[in-house]
Amino acid sequence: MKNLFICIAIIITSVLNIEAVIPNELNYQVMALDPTTGKVLSNQKVSIEMALLKGINGEKIWSQTFDTETDEAGICAITLDVTEVDWNTPDLYMSTIINENDCGSAKLCSVPYSIQAKTIDGVITRRDLIGTWASEENEGFFKINFNNDGTASCIYKNGSSADLYYSI
Repeated sequence: MKNLFICIAIIITSVLNIEAVIPNELNYQVMALDPTTGKVLSNQKVSIEMALLKGINGEKIWSQTFDTETDEAGICAITLDVTEVDWNTPDLYMSTIINENDCGSAKLCSVPYSIQAKTIDGVITRRDLIGTWASEENEGFFKINFNNDGTASCIYKNGSSADLYYSI
């Protein structure tokens, strides 16, 4: 019995000391088109630069270049290393440049939550959450009400609302 207790204590201690490993990578697919003709660049070598911009035409805060080959449909899969990205930067846009031709930018509407979550210090308990949390800076949520029973309600800036369940 004593040995069983020691084994359980060791397992619990080991589990508590495991730290989540969150990859700083994003899988991304690009369809390469000829910007002058709109034709798919199938089975061709391409140079792709992905960049994060502060605002649609703003400062480049991160970029990575890939030399890769497209498939028959003109698609290539790349993995973005986003280790150095500050996800607290507001108004981020992902820009794509293929063979030195700007293909446009798209606004990132949310950050990779697992990357952002690892910046939180300490432990959040259910008791810590109970109450109303409001944000004037966030574009989506305006107010979140956490209840004792594990339910919550979200009120969005546009006036709509949603109910949800949480578990901690």
